[in-house]
Amino acid sequence: EKHRDVGHAAIFISHAWQYEFLNVVDALQYHLRETPNVIIWFDLFSMNQHNANRWSQNWWNTTFMSEIKEMAHTVMVMSPWNDSLPYTRTWCIFEAYCARVGKCKFEVALNAKDREQFVKDMEDNPNIESMLGDICVEKSEAHRQEDKEMILKVLKESVGFRSANEIVFDQMRRWVIEMAKEELERGPEDEGRIWKLLHMLGTQFQGQGKLELARQLLEKCLQQQKDTLGSSHLHTLSTLQNLADLYSKLGMYDKAKKAFEDVFQRRKASLGASHQDTIGTLHSLAAVHLVLRDYDEAERLYKEVLAARRSTLGQNHPLTLNTLNNLAALYKDNDDYEEAKELFEEVLQRRKNVLGESHPKTLSTLHNLASLYDYLGKQFEAKIMFENCLSLQRETLGDNHPETLGTMNNLAVLYHKDGELKKAADLYEECLKFQKATLGEEHIDTLGTVQNLALLYENQNALNEV
Repeated sequence: EKHRDVGHAAIFISHAWQYEFLNVVDALQYHLRETPNVIIWFDLFSMNQHNANRWSQNWWNTTFMSEIKEMAHTVMVMSPWNDSLPYTRTWCIFEAYCARVGKCKFEVALNAKDREQFVKDMEDNPNIESMLGDICVEKSEAHRQEDKEMILKVLKESVGFRSANEIVFDQMRRWVIEMAKEELERGPEDEGRIWKLLHMLGTQFQGQGKLELARQLLEKCLQQQKDTLGSSHLHTLSTLQNLADLYSKLGMYDKAKKAFEDVFQRRKASLGASHQDTIGTLHSLAAVHLVLRDYDEAERLYKEVLAARRSTLGQNHPLTLNTLNNLAALYKDNDDYEEAKELFEEVLQRRKNVLGESHPKTLSTLHNLASLYDYLGKQFEAKIMFENCLSLQRETLGDNHPETLGTMNNLAVLYHKDGELKKAADLYEECLKFQKATLGEEHIDTLGTVQNLALLYENQNALNEV
């Protein structure tokens, strides 16, 4: 006869084995306090992961994943909340990935004390990237190396590491949003908590790319802050800065410009002209003028920021180099190629010295410089730069990273122009394969590569008919 506590599991439990068992039980008891009789899948009682190699890779990629999908509800234990241990463990990341792919309800189990701390931490710092750290399945760990190798193989062959990391991170962000909504629905009496929760929600929706919804929440938050803190309070100005950035992303450049100008004047008055927050706002204002093609004002502001950052941070500080890079981009956009070339070359050398030649920002500058050399008709030098950039991006970012794909496409275009049609076709086809898998068939970059490949085939046919 089957025991009453044994049955078909309704919830899959994911937890790190390094946690103390009683802490895991405490978190689950509190989280499931309203459904104490629910049947859960708990690995210690359901299977022996020490013998995980008994099952094939195909079993983990199909049967295991389908079982998680059938349960339709995954709970990950995090105890304490600010210890992101599960996201450093290969099995936990894989289980979270399975839950997201299976479209399961996903929750995090916290005990009462941890839940209270979580809400406080998120209100004070809604940036979950800084709280969780970078989710990186490649750098995760497992008790058994063969387990890690098996899981990495599954993920690499299905969606790739970058997509797997993004899927798991987005899943956590969704849970954070639901928690913030729940707290708001409780109607906290403290007005300070209300604007903090609104800011937290707006920030998370912005991270999801739901920009219009984020705008509405941040505008509501801003009004609450103005009413309770005043227009010049640091928190108010921080929200207005975020809103200005959001207006820029939404293409509302006049509103962005006005908001940045307001933040700049108020920060200048309260913090001083040389404070890094004040300088940062001026840098953002310069970027808006650049988009509006007000080149003279953008150049004036960038030069002011550059002088301030060189004076306060030094020539080689990453923020100084960001400004120098943007000034070079301005010159390129305004057809002042020689000035742009000189600055890009300086940025490239300094970033190599400070960050290393494989750092993404160094590679971005190398890509920009290669594009500029192509504009200047120096195609031989441009080709060498693009080839070097692509090789380093493949190693550092991976084949399916958008920046790698951009370099791949640009190098193929250069091969095409130089008449190296076989090289161009091979690279276009490789790029297209990764774009379809990563960006989708209807993405503008994918369609651009399709068009480039079609033009190349037309050229090949024309040559064959001669």
